[in-house]
Amino acid sequence: NATYASSRFVMKENAINLNSVNLNYEFDNEWLKKKLKMDYLSLGFYAEDVFYISTIKQERGLYYPFARKFSLSITARF
Repeated sequence: NATYASSRFVMKENAINLNSVNLNYEFDNEWLKKKLKMDYLSLGFYAEDVFYISTIKQERGLYYPFARKFSLSITARF
């Protein structure tokens, strides 16, 4: 018997995802020198796999679960 093509297991996927975000803020040098006696101050934030929205449920296995990564950095010079 011949097996013919079918759309039984085909689904239309509409997805929105945010893979990575990097934010950094450098403080004003004059304010730092007056208030904190610092030459430089910077705050940073980084995130991976922030969100994923889809019409199809995303499946993950036991060995490769969905993981989000976040990091925060502070750089200071005196």
